[in-house]
Amino acid sequence: MNTISKLLLILPGLLTFDFAAAEEPGLRELTSEELERYEFDVEEVPATVKALSLGQRYSLDTQRRETMDLIARRLGVL
Repeated sequence: MNTISKLLLILPGLLTFDFAAAEEPGLRELTSEELERYEFDVEEVPATVKALSLGQRYSLDTQRRETMDLIARRLGVL
């Protein structure tokens, strides 16, 4: 089977999949009036803050150092 015949077999399936995804029943369009009155779900999730790992600290320190070197070179300090 050559490439063109494979493509002809696959292409109709891809096209049907694209149209089926576009007609998804869960999505609907809102008018501007409906959008103004729409109530969004207000659910606050508290932020979780934890210490950076050694690798993350090293990466940030390296980026910070490279940024400072770049700024110094651009300003002509070096």
